[in-house]
Amino acid sequence: MDVRKHGKGTIPLSKVVLDLPPSCIEFVPWLDVANPNGKWFVLGTYELQKEEFDEAKSSGPQSRNGSLILFKLEDGKAIQVDSVLTGSAVLDLHFVPGTQAFAATDSTGGIKIFELEETAGDTSFSLKERFHHQVFPVEDDILILSFTWYPFGGQNPPSLAITLSTGAIHVIRFTSWSFESYLSEHGPLHEHTQKAECCAWSPYSKDPTQPSLLFTGGDDVRESSLLIAQLPHIKPNVEYDFEELVRPQAMKMRPHESGLTAILPLPGSCFSDTKPILLTGGYDGYIKVYAPLGDTFSNRPKILAELEIGGGVWKLKLMNYEMERTAQTGRYRILASCMHAGSRVLDVVNMESQWMIKILGAVGHDLNYASDFQPRDDSVPIETAHLHTIFEKERVCVSTSFYDRLLCVWKFDPSLGYKEDA
Repeated sequence: MDVRKHGKGTIPLSKVVLDLPPSCIEFVPWLDVANPNGKWFVLGTYELQKEEFDEAKSSGPQSRNGSLILFKLEDGKAIQVDSVLTGSAVLDLHFVPGTQAFAATDSTGGIKIFELEETAGDTSFSLKERFHHQVFPVEDDILILSFTWYPFGGQNPPSLAITLSTGAIHVIRFTSWSFESYLSEHGPLHEHTQKAECCAWSPYSKDPTQPSLLFTGGDDVRESSLLIAQLPHIKPNVEYDFEELVRPQAMKMRPHESGLTAILPLPGSCFSDTKPILLTGGYDGYIKVYAPLGDTFSNRPKILAELEIGGGVWKLKLMNYEMERTAQTGRYRILASCMHAGSRVLDVVNMESQWMIKILGAVGHDLNYASDFQPRDDSVPIETAHLHTIFEKERVCVSTSFYDRLLCVWKFDPSLGYKEDA
């Protein structure tokens, strides 16, 4: 691995050359039994078949290949354990919180449900496909670009929101934990005028009976690139006409000069007595702290802080955070995947409503669509006055290069410091 491509604050550990370009990645959630040391992660791949560049064959839906690969992380190395060909490109994947089951969305309008099946005397896992739901006809050439799980699952069957290449947003609600079937809704929740790139669900409060907010981002440069839907508490096996429940947005929201590609609601900003605060990323290479419903002094959308980190910000993941609500103080450690600039480790800090964004570490990649960090037992929300404990610890991360077909393992060490020209 080229050490020169690692900025201050990071240490390269190893790399793997993949058969297909990587598109998404996620570690198994921390589970005491199944994942005691946070070793396991799944990677999705995407490749557009070369013959589709032939104009004579471009009349039908584009043909894409893909796969899912299970890795085990040991001593700083990613070891491939299992893989499955998916028959289409994998565009996004997320584990159901607190379980070994995950969903993967693809380039043919489908959702596949997988789980990790124990093998080798409970010391290893394999990928097992449970169900494949063809949500949209293959011939419609609809890509499910991203999705997010409904935050209040509990004992209720899981639900998720999906974003489409057509710009539409849909809610998929499974009827049971077997994932065998789902409820068909009447139509899209709402629609962007161009591709819907990302979505994020944020509860108003920790009470699952309260309404929730669904934020979606798209390529609507001239219209509202950020759409917000307020939804009631979703009850199992109850039919909803979500399209009727969503009121037209009163004002345009464009936090970025280009398409909105990443949304991360910041914990602690969505209590019932506060307005939500988002961390957003766009094709313009900026990351912004954005108050879509305004702040204490105004109801108009407001940018609270911004920083150009380069390369087009594709994904944002919360590594950990600590906060003291009474003092309006919080600190958020963020892992950002930047398409043409690689991975960035950031701190987003709020000191009495004064927000600041700082780069702590960087790794250079060509077309980085996916990064993640190794979970551990302190990867949980904490509300405390001591805003330094877990932030001083090292963290092992994995990131990808689409063009080079690389999976890279590296370590973020906050004690190393960071310099822009490193």
